[in-house]
Amino acid sequence: MSTFDGFFVDVIEDTENALSDYTANNTFTSVVVGAVQIDKLDYPCVHIIPDTCTYQTRQEYEFIITVNYYFKRDIRDYSFVKNLKTVEPSIDDIIKEYGDNDEVTEFKVNNVEYMTGEIGQIMLDIYRITFQVSKLFDYAKI
Repeated sequence: MSTFDGFFVDVIEDTENALSDYTANNTFTSVVVGAVQIDKLDYPCVHIIPDTCTYQTRQEYEFIITVNYYFKRDIRDYSFVKNLKTVEPSIDDIIKEYGDNDEVTEFKVNNVEYMTGEIGQIMLDIYRITFQVSKLFDYAKI
C-alpha cells in the first residue's frame, strides 16, 4: 500500500544517510538539515536543503535537494581542488543511496556551483550540489 507516511522524508533521509560516514570519520564536523545559522557552524560541514517537491505527470514527484559543503578558507593551507576532492566521493555515495531506494525512479546531479564568501570574519568556500530525484506515488493504493 502506498501512503504519504515517509514519502517526502525518504529522499532527505537517503541524503543524510549517505553522508553519515563522513561525520563518523571526521571528514565533516556535522551534517545539518534545513535552516541553519551559517556563522554558528563548525567547518567543514554539510548542509542539506530540501528545496522543492513538485508533482510532475503520471503520479511522479520530483524532489530538488541541495547539498552545500562549507569549508573555512585558510590562507596557509588553502586548496580549491583539495576541498573539491573531499566533496566528490560523497556525491557518489548520495547517488548510490538514491539508487538503492526502490521508490526512486530517476536521480541525477542537476547543478554544481562554486562560491566564495565571507560570513562575519570567516572566509568560506561553498560547493553547492543540486540533486534531482523522482519518485512514483500510486494514489490508487491509498
